[in-house]
Amino acid sequence: MCKKRRGAKFCASKYSIFLCVLVSSWLIIYLDEKMKSSKMWDGRFSQKTDPEMEAFSQSLSFDRRLAVYDVRVNQAYAKALEKIGIFSKEELSKILSHLEHIAIELQAGTFPFSGEDEDIHMAIERRLTELTGGIGAKIHTGRSRNDQVMTDVFLYLKEKNQEAGKW
Repeated sequence: MCKKRRGAKFCASKYSIFLCVLVSSWLIIYLDEKMKSSKMWDGRFSQKTDPEMEAFSQSLSFDRRLAVYDVRVNQAYAKALEKIGIFSKEELSKILSHLEHIAIELQAGTFPFSGEDEDIHMAIERRLTELTGGIGAKIHTGRSRNDQVMTDVFLYLKEKNQEAGKW
């Protein structure tokens, strides 16, 4: 089935949709276990990360300012994932509701950050997964952390430029 969207042709076969659902199901199981155990990349190393390296590599202390943008990006991305069959309508409703809840927690200063959170993106994804019983892990399907960070930073800079009257 092919549809024309904004001048581009979008094709999704039953096979490609099945493959996306299969991969996202695997991601739920895998990420659910990783969220319980430790850091996302922990399985790549045989020893625990040195605390000095963890302190050096964390960005949560300064990327919290991207939280509102990350929630917005996740909301938009969840809608896109529903359109291609990764989320059902019920799952999308649950995801959007919990993302709104997370936004309120962040605004109120009651968001439960964890010592395992390396950045705001991981913290939000972890919290979403906690609140949704695992389906929140599918929010990462088909995108990299770099995609997410760059979109958040773009929205942040766009807003700051608008405030300065330069957009």
